[in-house]
Formats: sequence, C-alpha cells, structure tokens
Amino acid sequence: MPVEMDAPPAPAPAAAPACMEIRDLSFSYGSNRVLSEISFTVPTGGVTSILGSNGSGKSTLFYLMTKNLRPQSGQILLDGRDIRNIRARDYAQQVSIVNQANTINGDITVERIVGYGRTPFLTMIRRPGPEDERLVEWAMQITDVRKYRDKPFSQLSGGQRQRVWIAMALAQNTRYLLLDEPTTYLDIRYQVEILRLIRRLNEEFGTTIVMVLHDMNQALHYSDHLLCLRDGHVIAQGCPHEILSPELITRLYDVELRVLNSEHGRFVLQI
Repeated sequence: MPVEMDAPPAPAPAAAPACMEIRDLSFSYGSNRVLSEISFTVPTGGVTSILGSNGSGKSTLFYLMTKNLRPQSGQILLDGRDIRNIRARDYAQQVSIVNQANTINGDITVERIVGYGRTPFLTMIRRPGPEDERLVEWAMQITDVRKYRDKPFSQLSGGQRQRVWIAMALAQNTRYLLLDEPTTYLDIRYQVEILRLIRRLNEEFGTTIVMVLHDMNQALHYSDHLLCLRDGHVIAQGCPHEILSPELITRLYDVELRVLNSEHGRFVLQI
C-alpha cells in the first residue's frame, strides 16, 4: 500500500561526509590507452560534470567509477577504501547509478521499477518494510512520477522514463548519485526539467552528484565543479567561472568559441 506523507522523507545523513578520490587511474582497451594516470577528488556535497569530446575517456571513467570496468592501475577510493574491494551490493548502498542506456520489461509499472532501488538492502530474510515503502514514495514524489505509479513503463515519454530511472536511484537513499549523460535523447524541455531536478537533489538533500555531459552550457549552469578530459588526460578542473576560457574550449573540442557573461553572472558560449 502506498504511504501517504505530508512531506517527503529526506535520505538519512551519513555519520561522516563521504569522500570519493581517484588516484593515478589508467585504463586501456588492448593497446589503445584510454585513460592515463587520472587523479582528482570529487567535491563532497556538490555537482561535478565531466566534459570532453568523443573519445576523451569520459565514458570509460564513468564505467570505472561505477565498477563496470576494473582499473588496470591506480585506485578509486570511497571513504578511503578501494572500490575493487567493496562488494557490488555494499557499493550500491552508498552510490546510486543512472546509466545512459537502460532496458527493462515495458509492462512493469513505475512503482515496481522504483522499488527495485531498494534491492541492495533486501535479503531472503529482510523483505520490504515500511521504511522501504517510505523511500519509494519519497523518490516518486520528488521526481514527480507518483501520478504514473500504476502505469506500464512502456507508456511513458522519454523525459518521464528518465525521471523513473532517477527515482529508482534515489530510492537507494545513497550519498552519491552518478549519471551518464542524463539529458541525451531528450528534447530541450525535458533536458531542463531533468537538470533542475538534479540541482534540486543536490541543494535540498545534499546529494553529491557526478554526471557526464556533452553540452557545455548545461554543465556551466548546473555544475559546481568541472573535470575536463582530452585524450585520456585531465587538462583542467575546478569551478566553471574560474577555469572556463576560449583557450580551454579550443583544447577540449578543437573549435573556437567566445565566452560571455550573462546578466545572471553565468558564462555562456557564443557560436
């Protein structure tokens, strides 16, 4: 039965701030070196966007951070522990992931899909209880998909489906949310809605967010920190307002663009 609430329950705060750190990370596909000694620390409590042209290593870095690939050298540390030594189930209790491509039986209802987010916390003995139902309800409410709870997934639009995937990740109640190109294949309306939702999750609930983006303007408007990759190397990282320049854009994308201040103090690109 759905749980009625006057206000959504926010995820419980961790005993201590989480810390994710990448140290000297390298990876190759055969003889093709994709990442070369990548090092950075994800700012806790902020939104970090990973930028770079096709082939820069963005997706590979994301797959490594989500344990879909195993580093050939270097480390990814979560609270000081190498994630290679953290079981997938335990990792999923701390880090939620929304991949770019997701597949599921289209006849499954929205509520059931969101409920899958509680799977890392369930066992043969530990079945879904009131707290699990509360978190599923909260996740559907905050992503505005509760009104579709009984609808088959196949009947939703692209933007609605993306909200359901995010709701499923939120139901895990983790400190970290990693997203791979969350606005891909969406029209501009849904892109803005998804990015505003991501920003709200960070600002209202303190979720640390890392996302891979293609659109630099989106990254500039919705990020606190940028990580810029080229040919498997970090060529810049930091606050968007501090590191963005025409020279950096040329190094990233081999194109010359102007950088302007908007009336809101944000930087925009002029083509």
